Amino acid sequence: MLGLLRASKDNVAASQTLQERMEHVRMLTWAQLCKGTDIKDRAMAANAVSAHGLTQCVETVTVNAYPPKAGEAPIQVVRKNGVTTVVSDNPGMLDERMAKVEISLVWRGFPSNRQHERVTATLISRVGSTK
Repeated sequence: MLGLLRASKDNVAASQTLQERMEHVRMLTWAQLCKGTDIKDRAMAANAVSAHGLTQCVETVTVNAYPPKAGEAPIQVVRKNGVTTVVSDNPGMLDERMAKVEISLVWRGFPSNRQHERVTATLISRVGSTK
């Protein structure tokens, strides 16, 4: 029974962490969203408050052009063990009209220290909504 409560607590923490990270990403300007170092320094500089109880938590933010273009590399930033790293960058993203942002969270938990993963995604437009 305690294991199920722990699993439920971890799932809630994971959902809150994803929402917290997505809000940090949504606060970025288009130029910041299209630069891996800005994502690293502005949206993922500190540990997510909600992730406090998660074991071996790894957060990944991936930004792709939308619709996707063949052969184009995504921007990817990973936070693991309190260290944020830009895995890949794509200066060409700045010229795109829309981006798909995907945030994934991987952690270990009940049962048997099993790996769990949660993912959320959203589309962000360079020009915003117009009427």
